[in-house]
Amino acid sequence: MIRALLFIILITVTSSCNETNPRTIKAWIAIADTIVIRQTLAIQDSITDLCTQRKEAYYTSAYDSIYQKRMEEMNTLLDSIKTTDATH
Repeated sequence: MIRALLFIILITVTSSCNETNPRTIKAWIAIADTIVIRQTLAIQDSITDLCTQRKEAYYTSAYDSIYQKRMEEMNTLLDSIKTTDATH
């Protein structure tokens, strides 16, 4: 048991002293990219649904805000016309 443990420690120490091969790093990056792409594709429908829901909410809010502002401007103009007509 102790010999096996010493052997594992010896292998770990000697392998950790070596410099990492750039090809290995490129392989790790490629694997990580693949994982990210797969996960993104897996949740893409959920992301699209959330974006669509928020887009509709933002458009509705913006439309209501613009509509309200234009109505206020129209009422202000109508009031100014009424006061101008009343003074003449």
